[in-house]
Amino acid sequence: MSKKIAYIIAALVVIALAVVYTLFDPAEHSWFPGCLIEWVTGFECPACGMQRMAHALLHGDITTALLLNPFMLVVVFPMTTLIAIAWVAPQGRLEWLKRLVSHPITLILLFAVMMAWWVVRNTDFWHNFIAAYN
Repeated sequence: MSKKIAYIIAALVVIALAVVYTLFDPAEHSWFPGCLIEWVTGFECPACGMQRMAHALLHGDITTALLLNPFMLVVVFPMTTLIAIAWVAPQGRLEWLKRLVSHPITLILLFAVMMAWWVVRNTDFWHNFIAAYN
């Protein structure tokens, strides 16, 4: 499969997901997948709330999106965007970005922030903070 076809397929998948998450609220439809980690352990994983966050974001509700999962919105989406830009950049272009997103220190920092978020989101502090805004 050529790179061009892979890009087209990836774009179509993103568009299809955006349409689904715009039309259907994951909080109201049981056919959206739930979190296996939360189901098994009772603890929210770093990605819990991502589907509801995507729905809120697609409807322009940035505050709700931030409250549902700030880690995904502030860390993962920008990082994913940078990785995608580096991936589609022509050979010899944006080499600094390719090195940055694949550098071991970047990956270790991303992992450390994810682990910290996993702990914080399961504390009374975070639940009380969210309750204050709901």
